[in-house]
Amino acid sequence: MAYLESSVLGSALALLQIVGLLSAWLARLSEGSTQQAWCHWLFVGCLAVIGLATMVFVAAGTKHWLPSGATLSVMVLAAVWDFRAHATPSGR
Repeated sequence: MAYLESSVLGSALALLQIVGLLSAWLARLSEGSTQQAWCHWLFVGCLAVIGLATMVFVAAGTKHWLPSGATLSVMVLAAVWDFRAHATPSGR
């Protein structure tokens, strides 16, 4: 158990990325519903786990930090970007 097999590590990393992106999608999809608080807590938890995984992979010196960093960036964009359509100002 001292060394993880690379296929196990790759599968766990892929699953982590998928769950993180799904949590970002669910957090946006649940806006205004009764499930909003639960989905936001899931998103924050996944954001923390992926952030920690990224830092661990950077410290370990492996190249596995790149997908984690990309997923972290997409999750942050999903959290701060307003996807709703806004009306243009008609006073101009």
